[in-house]
This record gives sequence, structure tokens and C-alpha cells, in this order.
Amino acid sequence: MSREVYEEIGLRTHNPRLTGVYSEGNLRIIPPAREHVVVLAFRCDVVGGPPCISDEVAEVGYFRLGSFPHLIVPTHPGRVEDAIRTGPPIVT
Repeated sequence: MSREVYEEIGLRTHNPRLTGVYSEGNLRIIPPAREHVVVLAFRCDVVGGPPCISDEVAEVGYFRLGSFPHLIVPTHPGRVEDAIRTGPPIVT
């Protein structure tokens, strides 16, 4: 996971912790087909590197809870809130 974060946004991370497992059925990933997707969400510690864009990421930023960009994927704010709370991983 640390390698993926570095490749996509340039941050060095360590200590990944699973914060959620989300099962999302009936999504249109490539229309018209419908897919079932299982998403694993992690929280990790940033230990270096400035955030940067890549071929997969057009913009990077830090935001306060409740102040996310309007173009964010609708499910992501809830996953961020799950990640910062304490307790066992969320499974849906």
C-alpha cells in the first residue's frame, strides 16, 4: 500500500491500518455493464514527501472535515470519517 500511495501522490507512508471494508453492488464502472466492487480503506502515517499529482491524480490537497471539494466521489467523505474515528474497521 505504501508504494501505491507514493506512486500516486508522492507521499511516503508507513503503519497502514484497515479502517473499512465496503461492499458496493450494482455499480456502473464501465457502462452499460454493472459490477460488484469491494473497497478496502486504510489509514496510514505520512512520514515524508510533498504531495504531488500523477498520471492517476489530477489534484491533491488537505481539507477539513465537511469541507471536501464538490467533485469528490460521494462515498469518500464517509470513508474519511470512518478512518479517523477509533475502533475496529467498519464492514458494510
